[in-house]
Amino acid sequence: MLLAVICSSLTLGWPWSSAARKPGSVHTIFSTECNPYFDWQSIGVAHTHALVGQPGPITRLSACPEARRDLKRDERIMRTHYHTSWERHPTNNDTYSAYNMAASVIHWMAHTEGKEEF
Repeated sequence: MLLAVICSSLTLGWPWSSAARKPGSVHTIFSTECNPYFDWQSIGVAHTHALVGQPGPITRLSACPEARRDLKRDERIMRTHYHTSWERHPTNNDTYSAYNMAASVIHWMAHTEGKEEF
């Protein structure tokens, strides 16, 4: 599903201006929820990103209610972009945590000024 959202965004037009992009640069993103399990997994992802020398920044997209956000703690782990959880779909009331993957990418793209080509 995440790949489909990214491909659709590239096909329909990236929201970032092409003048601001650095050719060949990559911004790595991954989606998490707001709990200790995903915190330690995020630390592992950030460590691996650095260990292999992956170029470009990395950002964790976190589905987290405002009351549970810990900005100081999370910024010590890595760059984090928060969005409201879509675990419960707002129109059909369906509960499915995987909705957060697509919702996090869409929210991040709509609220971030990216400088990377990919």
